[in-house]
Amino acid sequence: MDNDDKTFGGVNQVQMLAKKLRENKSSLHIARIPEKTKKLFITIAEEEFCSDYGMLVKFLLDKVIAGDNKNIVDRLNSQEKRIDALETKKEEDSIKTLNGRRLKK
Repeated sequence: MDNDDKTFGGVNQVQMLAKKLRENKSSLHIARIPEKTKKLFITIAEEEFCSDYGMLVKFLLDKVIAGDNKNIVDRLNSQEKRIDALETKKEEDSIKTLNGRRLKK
């Protein structure tokens, strides 16, 4: 590639791009996306979000985060039930004394 290919009107194209990126802090540039994935992303954005790529990204992140939170909440609830069952069994297998201690039957 010649030096002339890298400049536009005497300004380096890389410098122009870097300047544009600094000016627009809400933009996101992603490279190395598989072609099928890119086509699917664009299709979904066009059909469901009026070609608003940012809203599609937000939607996808919300789904991932909500999905992770649901999984965590479900696991915590499961652990809480197990603990309650163990404590109930422990109480059934013992006698509570006046000072609050438990003795095995």
